[in-house]
Amino acid sequence: MPQRHRPELSESVMAEPLVGSRRTPRTFGPDRVCEAPECRTRLSIYNGGSFCASHSAHRVWRPTRLTPVDTLPVPDRPPRDAA
Repeated sequence: MPQRHRPELSESVMAEPLVGSRRTPRTFGPDRVCEAPECRTRLSIYNGGSFCASHSAHRVWRPTRLTPVDTLPVPDRPPRDAA
């Protein structure tokens, strides 16, 4: 079933535009080439590294656990009814 326009909801989502919070992105020199041997990929002015995406070290962010799992307390559970 398609949504119908509800004017009373339109007023609740109106907001003032953000002003002055955007900054210019950092740029790096033009005409740079990947430093990997035999790679001629031109680097973006927004890429601050020396290598293209194919040759850069890929880092995956993984959250760290503050408390190891084996040290967390195990809650006591009531016995299940055998039904």
